[in-house]
Amino acid sequence: MTRAQTIAAPDLQCVTNDNNGVDITLNWTNPPANGCGAFVQYTIFASSTGPAGPYNAIAVTGQATNSFTLTGYQTIANNWWFYMEAQYNCPGATVLQSDTIKNGNPLAPQIVNVDVTAAGVVFNWLPSASPQTQGYIIYYYLPNGNGLAFDTVYGYNTTTYTDLQGDPNTTSLVYTVSAFDSCWKESLFSDLPHNTILANVTSTACENEVNVTWNRYHNFANNVLEYRILSSINGGPFHVVGLADSTTFNYAYSGFNDGDSLCIIVRAISAANTNVVSNSNQVCLKA
Repeated sequence: MTRAQTIAAPDLQCVTNDNNGVDITLNWTNPPANGCGAFVQYTIFASSTGPAGPYNAIAVTGQATNSFTLTGYQTIANNWWFYMEAQYNCPGATVLQSDTIKNGNPLAPQIVNVDVTAAGVVFNWLPSASPQTQGYIIYYYLPNGNGLAFDTVYGYNTTTYTDLQGDPNTTSLVYTVSAFDSCWKESLFSDLPHNTILANVTSTACENEVNVTWNRYHNFANNVLEYRILSSINGGPFHVVGLADSTTFNYAYSGFNDGDSLCIIVRAISAANTNVVSNSNQVCLKA
């Protein structure tokens, strides 16, 4: 019995608008040679109407070739979509296709949350919608709207980062992220940055309560559902002692004894998914 052959596709890694404003260059990694028959060509499929096509085919006949320039394509249309196949003289073989990639830079990732933990500030995002993404650049988002890049992570599915540099106990840290491909073309960074919650606690002598204040958490999907105030008394487990709506940023906490050791956290809950949260820094005091 003859087993059907499968012909792997080239790994289409990046599509670059050349600086001359006219041409477009594709770069890919070649698949292993297929032993079922003689190499025929790599085929580039190009569409200027969208990822659904229709596509025109361009033949690349050099088996070792891993880049190709499409002359004048920028003058035909601004937006192009491409995918590739490898073709061998293998009748009946299954021919696989590469990812479909759009020219230009990758798309910025969507941020999920930032969360203050004992290990540092954990920053999470979703993979970029651009399959050519090779990694991400982590930014502090500055008050003037600029970004300060401070680290890089590699891998399409590397979508979490722990910041050991910033101090969430003294300021609200604001994060954003961009994507880059193997040609080091970078997306814009996300214009929906997320920030840590900075909690503060004050008490007044002879009053059996403490006042907890915090800053707003920005850019959860569908906003913040609510803020939860959690307390640990004398080293015990944290439990919810109060709630505040999405527009309230203070809470008067009572229900403890004079002299108790308190540790307090404020937790923002995403309205889109209550499993997505952001914890503030932990503030401890003797009541």
